[in-house]
Amino acid sequence: MGSKSTKVYVDSINNDICRLLLGDGPRCVNLPLNCLPDGTQEGDMLRMTMVQMSRERELAKKDVKKLLTSLGNNLKSDL
Repeated sequence: MGSKSTKVYVDSINNDICRLLLGDGPRCVNLPLNCLPDGTQEGDMLRMTMVQMSRERELAKKDVKKLLTSLGNNLKSDL
């Protein structure tokens, strides 16, 4: 399972939307405040870590396949 992390600067918070500056470059993203740790404020430095979730990906693929099969069977019965 791979992962990657980067430092994050909380640039601004407006209407529960946070503007985050990522890494050392001028990359920015907006996230809802509830995605960040409780008590996060403008000017905070955070560390963001992204982790691949291979097992969950495979489970989701199986769920989608079941749904598509179900939809296909329902469409055939309607014809």
